[in-house]
Amino acid sequence: MIDMTGHFVVFTVVAVGFLLAPLLLGKLVRPKLPTAEKDSVYECGEPTIGSS
Repeated sequence: MIDMTGHFVVFTVVAVGFLLAPLLLGKLVRPKLPTAEKDSVYECGEPTIGSS
């Protein structure tokens, strides 16, 4: 029973590693160039006219 638990823990750690590795790699590699246009609200690509 102890042997099965060890395999489960190793499998879980590897699975979590495979999930987190691309997220961390993307965070480190992506460009960090915030601009006013990028920070503005995107609404279907059309400028708003009047009130909703």
